[in-house]
Amino acid sequence: GDVADRGHNAAEILMLIFGYMLVDDTTIVLNRGNHESHDMNVRGFGEGGGFSTEIGLKYDSNTFTLFQEVFNLLPLATRINKEVLV
Repeated sequence: GDVADRGHNAAEILMLIFGYMLVDDTTIVLNRGNHESHDMNVRGFGEGGGFSTEIGLKYDSNTFTLFQEVFNLLPLATRINKEVLV
């Protein structure tokens, strides 16, 4: 998690990660961090957010809504080898 709001190319990085996940869902595990929450995404770049601004400049509000819907589907944690919760 915490991929959104991490610079001006977060959208492209997320699409690349999602692409890898579609090709082989065992390659990457992405948890939802606090930067994948709507509250963080709508904050400005100076407040630790900026994802909604980035998407608004590059795409449109529908695309931002789609990203948020995908973020809401991400798990909050993942169990590894039935031993460790990450």
